[in-house]
Amino acid sequence: MLQVKLERDTHTYISSLPKQEPGEPDIIMSLKPAGDMSSGGSSRTALLENLQVKPERFFSLKQIHSQQVYVSGPALSSAQEGDGLVAGAHDHVLGVSVADCMPIFLFHAESRNFAVVHSGWKGTGIALQALGQFRERYGIPAEDVTAVLGPSIRSCCYQVDEARAQLFRSNWGRDSVKWRATPPAHTLLTQHSTDSKNVHNGESTGEAPFLDLLSANLHSLQQQGLGDIRFIDECTACTADLGSFRREGPEQFTHMLAIIGYIK
Repeated sequence: MLQVKLERDTHTYISSLPKQEPGEPDIIMSLKPAGDMSSGGSSRTALLENLQVKPERFFSLKQIHSQQVYVSGPALSSAQEGDGLVAGAHDHVLGVSVADCMPIFLFHAESRNFAVVHSGWKGTGIALQALGQFRERYGIPAEDVTAVLGPSIRSCCYQVDEARAQLFRSNWGRDSVKWRATPPAHTLLTQHSTDSKNVHNGESTGEAPFLDLLSANLHSLQQQGLGDIRFIDECTACTADLGSFRREGPEQFTHMLAIIGYIK
């Protein structure tokens, strides 16, 4: 498991992930100042034009917080409901929008196959569906796939009710829920932090549960045998230049676009 960092471009308001090895696809995320990246919006159009990605190369979905994954191709419409895409051709570019949920990028550099999924609490496990497509369509076992877990709301800020916490914990392991006495941070830190004295994975009276999307997805991917897992340790609710549903509110939160593909 390797921690990696997004590199910000303050002129174009996008960030990118440095490649570790030759043959890896481009991984790019828009930042909050780039504008809201909802489907059909002018900000998304401007970003794709800036990246010189022609509309016929770009694929996205109408996201519904599901575990539904599709293979990109001419017959796939952006109105199709789902939350994950596997590239049907090497020149395709795939995108999902996120604003606290986790984008997970998957790729196999040798064959140049790749995918991206939108994983929130309801959709946790969707990466396993994409890995199934890698195996069934391309004969690539999960242990040969690289996963990059993007920024999302972290356990410092993602407070939920106890029923949701217990469901999440039973599905994704003990470490996927943290219990703490303090309220959510939302403090716009450049790097999020939690007080380790007040955070633990065992329930106590008077403490509130907080979901840990990073731990949940690490748990699910490691169980599939993935050896190359990279993660970006940034909390969307704590970081000023990232969009966050929880921090900004339901009426004005900023959708960010998470993109993977061989763009240049």
